[in-house]
Amino acid sequence: NDASADKPTTNGPVAAKETPTQWSAQNVSAWVEEAGFAQYAAKFSENDVDGECMAALVTDDSIKLSAWLRDELGISSAGHRTKLARMVSDLFSEDSAQVRSRSGHLRCAPHSAGS
Repeated sequence: NDASADKPTTNGPVAAKETPTQWSAQNVSAWVEEAGFAQYAAKFSENDVDGECMAALVTDDSIKLSAWLRDELGISSAGHRTKLARMVSDLFSEDSAQVRSRSGHLRCAPHSAGS
């Protein structure tokens, strides 16, 4: 099994942006879908999760990211949360140093559905 098969490409709708931090919520949603998690793509878009938001989540820590995916976006599958958290972390590994210096806390809060 090729490990690269788990990683989404940056062809298509997200290729136009220079760095993932610059992605719009629509770009993030397209990336999530392209990564094989189409069932969650709308959750990212509906909650305005853009590249800057994802980068801020990554710089906090991966356990918090997984919990955020569960609690705020409603992704109940532990396996899917783990894979998504890893992919997001990998995506921002080169970009995170720039974001870390200006993100002291989470800068994105999903819209509550009144739960």
